[in-house]
Amino acid sequence: MNNKIIELITDSKITISLQGGFAATPGLSQDKTVNLKSLSPHQKQLFVQAIERNFSDSMPLSPCPDQHYYLLYIITGNEEYHFIFPELDAPEIITQIWDASKKGG
Repeated sequence: MNNKIIELITDSKITISLQGGFAATPGLSQDKTVNLKSLSPHQKQLFVQAIERNFSDSMPLSPCPDQHYYLLYIITGNEEYHFIFPELDAPEIITQIWDASKKGG
């Protein structure tokens, strides 16, 4: 288990995309920017908790090679991080952020 904590600041660059699967879906893997300022304090807390849980847990590989997954790419300060959340097991806050970004929100 890794106990590193990521400090997200308002200048952190965060992108999310939905990847994977055998069938390519146009627009599916396009990066969408996560604006921390647009999240409520509660949403930001849930987002940070999801990342910290993913960072400390080793996620098993999916038995389904065609499964979609959310890919988060975070640049904060001089640090870069990548996080993978299987679509079906992703924390609700991740799917909420993805759905909001699809609607332009």
